[in-house]
Amino acid sequence: MGVSYELAEQVIRHRFDGLLPGTSVVTLGRQFFSITDSQLFTILAKYDYVKMDENGSVILDERTAGIWNGLKDAGRFYRRKEKFFITDELFFQMIGFDTLTAIDISDFQSANIVFDMNTTGILDKLDDPVDFVFDAGCTEHFFHIPNALQNIYDALKVGGRVFHFLPMNNYPEHGFYQFSATLFADYYTANNYTLHSQKIVEVLETSNPDQGYFYMDYNFQQVGPDMFGVLKDRNLYNAVIAEKTAESSYDVMPVQKRYHKSHENSVTAGTST
Repeated sequence: MGVSYELAEQVIRHRFDGLLPGTSVVTLGRQFFSITDSQLFTILAKYDYVKMDENGSVILDERTAGIWNGLKDAGRFYRRKEKFFITDELFFQMIGFDTLTAIDISDFQSANIVFDMNTTGILDKLDDPVDFVFDAGCTEHFFHIPNALQNIYDALKVGGRVFHFLPMNNYPEHGFYQFSATLFADYYTANNYTLHSQKIVEVLETSNPDQGYFYMDYNFQQVGPDMFGVLKDRNLYNAVIAEKTAESSYDVMPVQKRYHKSHENSVTAGTST
């Protein structure tokens, strides 16, 4: 799965702001970062993960120097086929995630764990639940979405968070699905997660790598039926951060918010007259 400059900065910004705490991360699919080491330095310096001197040279502390040099010595600094793009290991370690596990249906992209997210039982493969599940353009390729959501629930510690960055509009044939924002709002609310952030992201046509997205806070009243037919030429993503709580579940099937009022005073499935 591909991570652009803008999405990489989004992850680092959320980490800096405290939205993605912890030290362990699971990625759904092996994440391929389309950024160079100099671009990574630029973002890290912006959020005080590294310092730069007056000449623009990077100053590494003991921790970051150890990561930087250790991964270079181990041959895990650059992606093997693109020597100028960084690895997912370098990215996540530089922002404080000590443990990275990539999960995929096969090992053709060097996943750490081979597991089919269409099935259940992820904890049979994963040693322990983690602080962070990163889902950047992966879930749309799973056929069985309820099982995928259960696996995300199982993979997270209480207090752990999932970050979905998934297609919403104008990506035909990219995956099985393009997701309406209401899916995440309704599912995570019904299952007692804390929704920390939910945005609709528009991809802009620009050559500037740090101005490639326009963000809009998700509001059902603004993005409801009045939007039918007006998004045909716009490439949109969902960006969602949700936290698993002690009261969270995975198997409550939500009623779509658009129809809540229609059904709340009516006889529904599972009730008696």
